[in-house]
Amino acid sequence: MRSLIEAFNKTKQAMVSDDIIMTKEELRQSWDEFELNHFDQIMDYTHCLSIYFEQLPRAETTFIALMIMSCHTLAIDKYLSVGAPLDKIDAKYFGMLSRCFSDVEMEYYHHLYNLWIPNCHEGRVLKQSMPSIPITRQFMWADWRNVNVGMSSLAKLVLMLNYPDEDLDIALVSSTLVYTSIQCGLLNDVGSVIKDKGSTEVNYYIEVAPEKSESQANIYKASIKHIAALDIPSNIKLVLKSALDGSYLLYGLSKRYFGKSEPNW
Repeated sequence: MRSLIEAFNKTKQAMVSDDIIMTKEELRQSWDEFELNHFDQIMDYTHCLSIYFEQLPRAETTFIALMIMSCHTLAIDKYLSVGAPLDKIDAKYFGMLSRCFSDVEMEYYHHLYNLWIPNCHEGRVLKQSMPSIPITRQFMWADWRNVNVGMSSLAKLVLMLNYPDEDLDIALVSSTLVYTSIQCGLLNDVGSVIKDKGSTEVNYYIEVAPEKSESQANIYKASIKHIAALDIPSNIKLVLKSALDGSYLLYGLSKRYFGKSEPNW
């Protein structure tokens, strides 16, 4: 954990270009306008994801895009949870992303967006009947949980931005992204269930980890071994490991795990 925190601090110091500063300020203003909170935590999450992204061909563009997409997906999650329209949110963040992405990349982002919305909505409906539904269906919704947001979708976009011509086994990479998303769900949300018996998530993840003897560290190590054993290029493993490291690091930094039970919204 200490080495990850050192890497996190190093990345925060490195990612301070004028474009990044201006983008972050624009995002903060939009966050206030949309009456949302925990902006700094979201930015910390994005920095966590970017620990190893400085080695990528389009590092700064990737980081700026991740900041925007993190805000976009979390704002959608919040607004859908209260039944509010998404028009203003989409107009704002699609507009900001169009300054980072090419037309082809924006087309891909719209494709992912059209997958996110029905999955998020379906997840809200499915949650009413938990935990009787199959666990794989539960994790359609888990991808949208606070700090877990974007684990698979954002990582796919990182791959698209930096390795568009890579000949990948898409099924293998996608299944790995789902796997690491599940690990992040366990790392972040089971911890809150264990510490807060009154959590609204208590019936949600109890089926996933009925035994609390397996530590978050062991889950993390198992995930790293899983990624290392995959028959995929090392640069792709780097993206997957970065996303996993980001979640594990944020688990350690989050106020929720220092004896406080504050919701992320």
